[in-house]
Amino acid sequence: LHALYITGTEALRVQSGIQAVELLVNSNRIQDDLIHFINDTPEEVFNVVVREFANFEVELEFRGFVYGKKLTSITQYNQFCYFPRVVLHKQLLLDVMRDFVEKELVNVVPLQNFVIDIMLVSQTPEEGPYTNLKVYIVEINPFAEFAGEGLFSWSIPGEVDILKGRAPFEFRVVEKPPKDAIKLIDKEWREFVLADEDKQT
Repeated sequence: LHALYITGTEALRVQSGIQAVELLVNSNRIQDDLIHFINDTPEEVFNVVVREFANFEVELEFRGFVYGKKLTSITQYNQFCYFPRVVLHKQLLLDVMRDFVEKELVNVVPLQNFVIDIMLVSQTPEEGPYTNLKVYIVEINPFAEFAGEGLFSWSIPGEVDILKGRAPFEFRVVEKPPKDAIKLIDKEWREFVLADEDKQT
């Protein structure tokens, strides 16, 4: 699962404008966004943001929930993988992300409620991936059920209370290896992984 996650992330790296446009053209999500923009909000400005690809440890990707300008919860982005180093350094990771969101981000984002995807990148990787961490924003999404909930749930009232700040803040990570983890991923990827295992046996 770790290798699949890493490969999926690296597959998004492009080397030219043509490759970038091909990714956008072949993305169902982008096509849906464009249709929504043209049909529902043609008076607004549609932006395409381009930036340099940042190398990072895939285990250091997280999703935060902000409600009423308050950081209410953070979840590990990939809810299927167990990352021992994340568990070990959980408090450090929380401190870095919380400091950034509460002291910098909420003051400049003109939204009361939103979902933010974050990755943490070491500025001194030669000293280790968890040293001198800098926060990068992957994207900001509306606070809505179509934004994945990670290790929380939009369908459980008590969980929604956490996301909306009506219950104490929580930072959730996968604390131990999940049972039958292979069954948790999408069917087409599961078949791919199992086929590779068959070749090795």
